[in-house]
Amino acid sequence: MEELLQDAEEAQLQTLQAITEDSTQVSRLKDPVLLLLDVLVQCETPETRRQTLHVLRRLFAACSAHFYDVQAFQEAPTDASKSKHVVKRGNLVLKSLLGALQTLSSKDEVDEEVVQALVDMVRALCLQSMNAADVVALFDFLRLGQQPARGWILQMQKALVEMDTLPRAIFTMRGSHAGLIVPSEQQLFTKRGYSCSFGIHLDATTATVALYSFRGHNGQGVSAFLDGKTLVVKMVAGQGVVQQVEVPFADHIDKMEREWVHLCIVHAKKMVFKDKLSVFVDGKCVFNGNLGYPDPLMMIGGRNTIGIEPLVHGLKGKLWSPTLFGVALSEAEVQRLHWLTHWKNDLNSVAAENAGLTDKSKFCFCYDARSCDLTEHICYDVSGNDCHGSLGSGTSAYVTQSFVHALDSVFSTATYAVLISFGYTG
Repeated sequence: MEELLQDAEEAQLQTLQAITEDSTQVSRLKDPVLLLLDVLVQCETPETRRQTLHVLRRLFAACSAHFYDVQAFQEAPTDASKSKHVVKRGNLVLKSLLGALQTLSSKDEVDEEVVQALVDMVRALCLQSMNAADVVALFDFLRLGQQPARGWILQMQKALVEMDTLPRAIFTMRGSHAGLIVPSEQQLFTKRGYSCSFGIHLDATTATVALYSFRGHNGQGVSAFLDGKTLVVKMVAGQGVVQQVEVPFADHIDKMEREWVHLCIVHAKKMVFKDKLSVFVDGKCVFNGNLGYPDPLMMIGGRNTIGIEPLVHGLKGKLWSPTLFGVALSEAEVQRLHWLTHWKNDLNSVAAENAGLTDKSKFCFCYDARSCDLTEHICYDVSGNDCHGSLGSGTSAYVTQSFVHALDSVFSTATYAVLISFGYTG
């Protein structure tokens, strides 16, 4: 048993290493998970079940970071002629989890700890992305499944209807050259300040992680990166003058590795007092300090990037809605940028709002994963400023679907509520 578990972990580790160079290898991540689910239901003693579950949790956690790539985890088509109908195929890991729950719940002695752990995995998967076939699979389990798993899955579905806490349009970055390249021909920065905002979920941190870099051809400008457990914001001025602010960031970096975090760095130019730097995490200010402001006129014609910084490891993970404002936003304005409250859910409303502004510099650019040409590696600026960027190698865009949207493709959420109230799935 120990040798089998070790082989499964080794196989997944090799796949994770291969993904950095070849994103198509993501589909292989599910194989060790499916293997251990089969092993788990065949374990005859509580000790072997705990041992298998312990390793399965680790393998599933690494796998779940990639569930946004829906096609990589779908069932293989039973008929080659139907291979184009992707939406009709469900998530193979979800199907195997529900199958394992059915088997374990049917045993004479139900191991509730193991069953609860598998239900938690089902929930983690369903939060990422679902389609109609996945919804049907869940309802089949409610119809045919055994307690206590059936009741727990029902409660999970009710919770999923009432919440959706994840960004749905995301950029993924893998490899040393992954990131977004922003045009450098036009002047992005003003003399009033700037605010750089994005959602971030790190797959893993290295010694340093690039966040953004806006530099002129002479190197003058600003950049931000994670150095160990510290956020570093740097300003390079004329004659090689360098200033930087170091912000203790250990708790926030740990959180970025577990879940989505909204980060906004606000740099304000002051006429009388010292230039001010503020850092916001999930809408709350976690740091206030002073950092000199660069000369915007010296920041043209260089290199502007998101997730890339010279001499710093590229960002490995996911980004949501990287946006640059040409003003220093207030705390209330920063809070509006979070994906749970963002007015940008309708792209047309954003473009229309910015089109009516006489001063376009207030909203410099905004990149949305729903507005990309993956064939040409273009990410379109949805702010209305035509500051269209490009996707670096190893960078892609995905749009995931919540449980509620997947549910609506089968029947409406209102119908689901009626079924629940009449005890159809109770």
